[in-house]
Amino acid sequence: MRKVKLTFLFVCLGLLSTSCNKQLRETSLEGRWRHDETGFEVSILGIETNSGDGGKGFVMATGTAFPEGAMGGLCIKNIELQEKGVWTGIYRTYFPSTGWQDSYEVTMFMEEPDEFTLGGEVYRKI
Repeated sequence: MRKVKLTFLFVCLGLLSTSCNKQLRETSLEGRWRHDETGFEVSILGIETNSGDGGKGFVMATGTAFPEGAMGGLCIKNIELQEKGVWTGIYRTYFPSTGWQDSYEVTMFMEEPDEFTLGGEVYRKI
């Protein structure tokens, strides 16, 4: 009987862990995102690695938001989770003559698992 109870406990813990991991992935800022109005795409990664540097956002498609020279650049750095559904990071501005420069801290809000808001603009997961 004790062996059955222990087996049941481990199965329940395994199911709970799987459920929590799925929920974390569904509300993660990591992934590829698109701003529909401009066609701008950003890939965000490294938030969940606990590397100490925070996550990073790289330009994957400039659309009409940036000039072509910005392609592949680091547009957001030091992305960190502040609380459930809220991240902060350092926004970077691209200058054609000098490249990327740190600008200011931004806050990203996620109320739905497939979109987040930054500066009043909505980005959708692709």
